[in-house]
Amino acid sequence: MPQAEKDLTTDFVKATGIQVDIQPIPDGGEAGMLAKWVAGERPDLLYWHGSIFWMSALSPADNLQDLSQEPVVAKLPATLVQGLNYNGVRGIPLVPPDIFGILYNKAIFTQLKLQPPKTAADLLTLCKQIRTANPKLNPMFQAGSQTFALQSIQAMMQSQVAKDDPSIADKLNTNKAKWTDAEFQAVYNVDAQVRDAGCNQNDFITGTFEQEQKTITDGSTAMIPWSTSLVYLIASKYPAEGIGFAPVSLTSDVTSYGYFGTETLVLPKSGDPKKEAAARVYLEYVTSTDYQKFLNAGKYYPVISGFDVPAGVPSAVQQANQDLTNAVPALAGGLACDYGDLPTFMQELYLNKISVAQVTANMQAAWERSCKAKGQPGF
Repeated sequence: MPQAEKDLTTDFVKATGIQVDIQPIPDGGEAGMLAKWVAGERPDLLYWHGSIFWMSALSPADNLQDLSQEPVVAKLPATLVQGLNYNGVRGIPLVPPDIFGILYNKAIFTQLKLQPPKTAADLLTLCKQIRTANPKLNPMFQAGSQTFALQSIQAMMQSQVAKDDPSIADKLNTNKAKWTDAEFQAVYNVDAQVRDAGCNQNDFITGTFEQEQKTITDGSTAMIPWSTSLVYLIASKYPAEGIGFAPVSLTSDVTSYGYFGTETLVLPKSGDPKKEAAARVYLEYVTSTDYQKFLNAGKYYPVISGFDVPAGVPSAVQQANQDLTNAVPALAGGLACDYGDLPTFMQELYLNKISVAQVTANMQAAWERSCKAKGQPGF
């Protein structure tokens, strides 16, 4: 939990006299918390995931307070509220969502007279242009040694699928669409094209997540695929003002956003009316009275309207958040089942050990097992 978020609770206690006992989620992360949840334990406040996969695990309509009438709801982007609606608004985000796109070194693009990419074709063209203009530069850096870092390109490309078919998540969840369908073959084929076009750094398989962050700022890497969440991490260690943000997808510059990790505040039904009421007082306090202080301390872009952008918010984050009208919720946030060990599948694809068809077949097999185990309709 970031210090700025901890300070919200400290300030609340000082301002109201209402005592708060903070209990960290136990070892095991989500699994540890859900074990307590299934056993019947209910905190009065919970910072949780905003994705359908993890929110549905809480049975929100039965176990979370409906926040639809809270004043803050009218001050949130409608698309974000829609994504947290489970027979009523069941969660309130305090920070902007992660927005997927290409982070690029603005000085390199200016020096080489390049335009930021908008499509997969643009991305591949840029790789060739950069390789030709300066063979010592990495057109792109991906941490090939750390599998979690290899999911960003497909997340961006899936934005186009979600834009073209807003019901695609529901279709996957009910077995009316499959990961082996042509549109997903096209998504994962972009990673194969990136591999074959020589976009990545030469030491791809030994590249680390730390190197990825450093090289985008020191002038040795032109682009990295990720989300705005990485900009904050980079800015905590390196000069980040030279980083630009470009929304990129298959055939247009549509982008996607999602809430992952403990970025959404939910109020469980604890069965104690006084504590449930106190939890609402907390929600109202942190989304109004203390919200600007929270933004300033964490250098967060405001997700609630009516507040100022604090000094120090990285320009790439501001750039990504200023216009989300051409954005869609990240497909992953609307999925009800598990599609398997995608990070490992992606590493094997980049090492040319498996094909795009095998990646999607592996995903579909894992998806069917997960959906059947959950009793999803259609499986």
